[in-house]
Amino acid sequence: MNKNRIAGNAMLIMTSIIWGTALVAQRTGMDYVGPFTFMAGRYFLAFLSLAPVAAAVKLRKKRSGCPESYVQKNNKKNTIVSGIVTGFFLFLGSSFQQTGILYTTAGKAGFISSL
Repeated sequence: MNKNRIAGNAMLIMTSIIWGTALVAQRTGMDYVGPFTFMAGRYFLAFLSLAPVAAAVKLRKKRSGCPESYVQKNNKKNTIVSGIVTGFFLFLGSSFQQTGILYTTAGKAGFISSL
């Protein structure tokens, strides 16, 4: 078997394990807080983990002396609009999933989400 294929299969299994345990944690969390409170905490933790990465990338670009190109300057509006639209649909999907977990088991929620 090829090394890339083994690595790919290992990453798929690891992703499944993380995703499956996350659904169990989400179901357990629904016993203590509502779906929107849970999502707010979840996305706040995601922000806290990604903010340093974004700052490091920006600092690295600044230190390299790479000037901002014309395309990058004019593409900011498109990036912001695309981010808002994508964020809306992410919020919508997460809201339906979190609310659905209130009424079913983690296994069934995982199966429905995978569809």
